[in-house]
Amino acid sequence: KGNENLDLSVKLMGEKVHEGERLCDQLRELLCKKGGAVEIEKIAHEIINNLTKILDIILLLKKNYVCIENEGNEEMEMAIEEVRKASEEARRMCKWWNDFERLVTPNLVSANLGAVVKNAVNYFKRSLPENIKISVISDDTIATVDSPQIRAVLFNLIKNAAQAMSDKGGRIEIQVKRIEIQNRYFGQIVVKDNGPGIPKEIQSKIFNAVISTKKPGEGMGLGLSIVWDMIKAHKGATRFTSQTGENSFTEFKIILPAIDVEKLSEK
Repeated sequence: KGNENLDLSVKLMGEKVHEGERLCDQLRELLCKKGGAVEIEKIAHEIINNLTKILDIILLLKKNYVCIENEGNEEMEMAIEEVRKASEEARRMCKWWNDFERLVTPNLVSANLGAVVKNAVNYFKRSLPENIKISVISDDTIATVDSPQIRAVLFNLIKNAAQAMSDKGGRIEIQVKRIEIQNRYFGQIVVKDNGPGIPKEIQSKIFNAVISTKKPGEGMGLGLSIVWDMIKAHKGATRFTSQTGENSFTEFKIILPAIDVEKLSEK
């Protein structure tokens, strides 16, 4: 009976995985064509339901596997656990996409951009590996921003840099300053790392939601697409330069409308 249940669980999971692949292909096609939010939300919801069923099957599979005297096979148990974790992560990301329109609508208020960045870095650096160092230099630029979204932007850029340098370690340098472009003031956040750089063949596509700079097992690679949309919603701009090989680096520049404090004080 245990073997029959195990075989059925494996069969059902295989069917759901194939269905999930079909839905992901549809979602990818919609994203490439800038599909409507309603269609994207509908498919994301279907994928969530599918992944929930897969997780239920995994629990049944794990239970049946132990019941047929296979307890103690660490390799098999680890494989089942990895599938469960991957499914949980995929479901979480789909739920995130479902709320995407709400998430990228910023609640803009005046804030000290340097303080926002420093607070974010102080929080994130606790989770960085010991072989990765991070530093911040900032002025007192005042910008109109949604602070939680700026923290989310920094989280994505810092996480990407850390993952790129995970093998050999390196430095992440962040600078915040006020700049002037065509007689207008902006707040600029520069995030630079001395990691391996982004390959030239994907540099023109890194802000596309279906292109990832990540290695297998490091997530779905949606971060840079989210960064682009959040900064655009701030009426700002995102720029980057990267070089591979000798003296490799990657540098992102986030440019946000700033407030001219000197003019305000004159009024």
